[in-house]
Amino acid sequence: MMRPMEHAEPDHMEGSLLEEKPKVPLRSFRRRLLEGVKYLSQISIGGTPVLAWISLCIGLLSSSINGPSFKKLSQLGVPILVSPTWRSQGVLMILLIPTAWELYNLYKTGKILKMKNKRTLILSIAMAFQWSSSMIFWLIGTLYTSLAKAALLVCAYPVILVIYYKIRRTPISKWEVIGTCIGFCGVALTFVDALGASSSSSDEWIGDLSCVCAAIVNAAGVIWGSSLRQTMDLTTYTFTTTLSMGTIVAIASLTYKHTTFDADGPNSLFGWTQPEYFYLTAIQSTVVGTVCIMAYNYALKHTPPLAFAVFKLMEPIATGIMSYILKLDSVPTIWTVIGGIGAVLGVFLVQYGLQKRLSLEKMRFVMNTASAPKSVEIDGGDSESDRVDGVDESRELEMVQLDEQPDDKKRSEEIGNPS
Repeated sequence: MMRPMEHAEPDHMEGSLLEEKPKVPLRSFRRRLLEGVKYLSQISIGGTPVLAWISLCIGLLSSSINGPSFKKLSQLGVPILVSPTWRSQGVLMILLIPTAWELYNLYKTGKILKMKNKRTLILSIAMAFQWSSSMIFWLIGTLYTSLAKAALLVCAYPVILVIYYKIRRTPISKWEVIGTCIGFCGVALTFVDALGASSSSSDEWIGDLSCVCAAIVNAAGVIWGSSLRQTMDLTTYTFTTTLSMGTIVAIASLTYKHTTFDADGPNSLFGWTQPEYFYLTAIQSTVVGTVCIMAYNYALKHTPPLAFAVFKLMEPIATGIMSYILKLDSVPTIWTVIGGIGAVLGVFLVQYGLQKRLSLEKMRFVMNTASAPKSVEIDGGDSESDRVDGVDESRELEMVQLDEQPDDKKRSEEIGNPS
């Protein structure tokens, strides 16, 4: 009689354990994943969180697909100004629900108030024009000068950042300047073979000037974006900048490229819905527009603008290697390898200079704080901040004044006689 009961209890216990087993590993994995992400965001290398470095590497690998995908779409007859609008539409559809959820949580917790100020609005509008104007300047530059020269001039925005810091007298170490110059020279070496082919246009100076303007706009975008990311969350920032950039580029395409407002052919605003363009647009929207841009935008908040800009100098090198892997370009030359080494060395030197400068600034701050005299407030003394170790500062001031009096006056006061 007892055996069935003893057998029934293990069956019941075993059934309950089987029901709970799928839940426990899932919760444990999620908890460990969040703990790992939090840990990586707390530890740093050279003053920059490890998670920001990982995000930069993810963004670099993802952005290397941008050039080959644009090239493939252009081979299919898609105008170069239409491709960004297709990508923007895909990114907006991917981020629509996450952005709505993020805004709901910000509204629920009251943190959305930090975005409701004039400065955030102005920076958001500025970033919209920065993205679109950078692309337009780049496209104008490619019309009047060679593609290699245009790419090299646009990559000069870290050098423009250094010039801007020097004009503004912003603290910057010599190693940061040297690292920026080495990184830019490394990128220039990758264009050695292509720079020999000069443009046949007599108005080449227009293309050069346009590319320099694109570099200036990119430098401003790094500074503005780094400031805006301090008050705007990741998904909301990515969604708003993509929406504004896509809208402006779409208007430019409809105006100057005679793009049609339909889904008929490669020169239409919604032509990506056709099967021959859909998969490339989906790759661009997912890998480049979402993964790459969001990884860069995360790092933009936690990485100094100059270090961020110098790291992005490796994009042309990564694009060349990815184009070779996808069999869209020839084997990278020895100049690409040397240029890649120079770009990586520039990143390390900039980070070394940044860490050294921050250490010196911290040391000077500590020394100045230690040597500065303590200020004593004489009006009041009733608040808790005016008390040190439970002693009222006003009482300490009276004791100091009493100690500064002559000995005979103090002695007369101590016995209660007038001086």
